[in-house]
Order: sequence, then structure tokens, then C-alpha cells
Amino acid sequence: MPPDSQCASVPSIVNQRLPLTPVTPLLALLRGLCLLVALLASGLALPTACAALDLPSMRSDGAPSFDADVAVAVDPDGTPGLAVSVTLAYPDLQWLKTPDGFAARFEVLAVFEPLKGNTQYGDTWQRQLRVSSFEQTTARASTVLERRTFRVPPGRYRLRVRLRDLNAGMESTVREALEVPDYSKVPLALAELELGTMGASGAFQPNPARLFGYDSDHLAARVGIIDRRAGNWPRSYSLRYRVLDEAGQELVRGDRIVALEHTGGTVLVRPDSASWFVGRYTLSLELDDGRSHWRNERTFEVEESGPPRGQDYRRRELDMQNMPLQNEVEAGKLNDELGQQSALADYRTAVAGEEPELPAGAHDF
Repeated sequence: MPPDSQCASVPSIVNQRLPLTPVTPLLALLRGLCLLVALLASGLALPTACAALDLPSMRSDGAPSFDADVAVAVDPDGTPGLAVSVTLAYPDLQWLKTPDGFAARFEVLAVFEPLKGNTQYGDTWQRQLRVSSFEQTTARASTVLERRTFRVPPGRYRLRVRLRDLNAGMESTVREALEVPDYSKVPLALAELELGTMGASGAFQPNPARLFGYDSDHLAARVGIIDRRAGNWPRSYSLRYRVLDEAGQELVRGDRIVALEHTGGTVLVRPDSASWFVGRYTLSLELDDGRSHWRNERTFEVEESGPPRGQDYRRRELDMQNMPLQNEVEAGKLNDELGQQSALADYRTAVAGEEPELPAGAHDF
């Protein structure tokens, strides 16, 4: 089936004109008063930061195993839509022997089901893979990425993504509730925010699973900006990024100046190079331009890393000071200050590969 063909089981996208409520002079006056009261209540301050669509990465709980991510994507004319990305590793598919190697086939179904109404939005498509050797079918590092963008009206939906292995006859599904923002009257906003890595060539590689390893020092984000304001192009924007730990503590921050040739374009933002230690983090991006203040966040996880360094090392060191090990508690090693210093020296040796420095008053027998 061609990638752009539609499945008969998924209704086509339908745009409907909603009936308009007649606006009487009294109703217009009430609306104006409500707006004035809201402005006075806020002290005529700048608008608070508006958060864009933020959803966790979705992982199927059955076979075939896959990850799905959704983000707001913007067309060149500034029209927003929802981009669904699906990724899976080669070993999660069943491969069949062919005359020239091995082949796998799978089908993806993505449907946005509105909480109100019967019109669904989505598509289904198939993909075929071919490799020349068996070793390629078992390489966990080999993955396939599928991405489709859909124009979905503002509102609340339940996203359903199903992946079917056509060779094995098995399928798995993920579901997530979401609310599509209304960007039609927003002059300036952050839209798309996808996490991935920046290659040596400068190409961006999306990571829908948001799981990183030793490549975390190449962490990057692809950001979409909607700008409906009048004026000339190109334009530049100041973006502020922050990386937070699980407790919400700020680990690093910085500013990036980016430029767009037209509305609806995307830019790449790469934080200062750092190898993140194992754990969960949040990348936060903010766009502040006059009365427009938008914030977009994405969580990500580092599964593999080297020893903590710099600020991360100091944080882990403080954690060690306040976290006695069970076997050392039983041995009474941490009952005095000398024992605590010795345990800390052992920790430094474990993470840095250094010879422990004995505290003052201790003897090496």
C-alpha cells in the first residue's frame, strides 16, 4: 500500500464549519467587561507562560515492542498539525528468509478519536524492510522510524497507535489522551518540540523514545515556531533552555539566538555539551518576546553513562554523604565522622577510579 494511501477503516479528515452564536450588543459588552476584569486582576502584567502540548513518550506493553511520540508540527504556511512518530528496533520484528537476504513487514495505524463527535482523524500505512545478513536482524542499534503529520482541529482526543507485525501476525497498541491547542489567534508561539541527537554532520536524528545512553552529550531539540505577526522576514528569536533533574532542580541553563526564513519553520537547539548521568531529566524551552511568553517541556531519560562529572559529581557526592549503605550501617562504619569520610573516599574511588585519600587520623594497615 502506498505511504499516502488511506485505509477504508479510518475516516478521512473532515473540516466542518461550526455554527456561530449571534453576537448582540449586550453580549459584546459583557465580553469586553470580562476581558477588562481579567486584565485588571493580573495587574496588567505580561501574560503568564503558556505551556504547549506536552505528552510523555509512549511505549507498548506487548509484542512487537515500539515507542510512539506526538508533537505539534507546523506547515510552511503556519498551519499547525500533530506529528506522530513511531520507532522500533529490528529484533522486535519477525524476519523471513528471502533469496537475497531477510525481509520484515509491518503496518502502523494512528487514529485521533474525539471525545465529542464521531469524526476520526488518522491514517494507516505499511512498511517493508530488507537486509542482506542475519546479523542485521538482531542488531538492537538498528531501528526504523515512521512519522506522519495530521491536521486535527483543536479539542480533546484519545490517540491510538497500533503496530502490527505482518509476518508474525502480532500487534500491540498504545493509547494516550491529549488536548490539541488552538493556535488560530496566537500571534507568536512555540509549537513542535522533539528530542533527539545531533550527528557529526549536523543532521538531527529524532528519538521518539527519549531514551539516551552515551550519546546524551549530543542531545538536541527540534523546535517549531508559529509567528503570525506582520513584518519582514527573516526574523530572529531568543530561546532560553534549562535542564532540570527529577526534583525540579536546575542543572544548566543557557540562551540561543535562532533565525527563521518564514513562519512555521523549525530550528535546532543544542544545550551546552554535557554527558548526563543515569536518571530522568526535563528539557525546558522558553520563548519570551514582548507580550508572548511560551514554555515547552519534554522529559527524557539516560539509561547508560560514564561516572558523574562536574556539578553532577558534586550532587552525587552530597547524596552519598546523606545516604548510608546498609552493610556499613550494620558494621557500624558510619557511626562516627571518620567512618563517613572513609565511605566517601570509597565512593570517589568507585566513580573516578582514584586511589582513596585516607582522612586525617586514619591509618593504612
